[in-house]
Amino acid sequence: MTARERASVYLDLSTLTQRIATLSQLSHSRASDSLSHTAQQAHSERKRARMSEQEQANVVSDVRKLFASKRSDYTITAQALADTVQRDAKTVRAHLRKSHKRASEMKNATWAIDKETAIAVAEHFSKAKRVSESES
Repeated sequence: MTARERASVYLDLSTLTQRIATLSQLSHSRASDSLSHTAQQAHSERKRARMSEQEQANVVSDVRKLFASKRSDYTITAQALADTVQRDAKTVRAHLRKSHKRASEMKNATWAIDKETAIAVAEHFSKAKRVSESES
């Protein structure tokens, strides 16, 4: 191997090493971003858990107000309900799947939640908050 070929191989190796280092930094950055997002979610959950009983009662009242001036066939999405009851949408949908079954053909479709179901979900989450506060 000539000196020129060895220099070329060395340059290729150093370029490869730099690219690996850059990729390593990127993956570390993404991992720390993911961790900070998880920490933010945990903080939000703790903050929600500190709601007073009056605030919890207001959650149910807010859901009732949502439907008060609407037509009888008015429905809301799981995301809108989650925002109202101050919970994560995934948590609300998981609860809906467990306690308020829907037809199998509705799988992978947007939830259309009626007034009675929305009020039941709001009451469930306000009760769950009260129980978790009384245990601590």
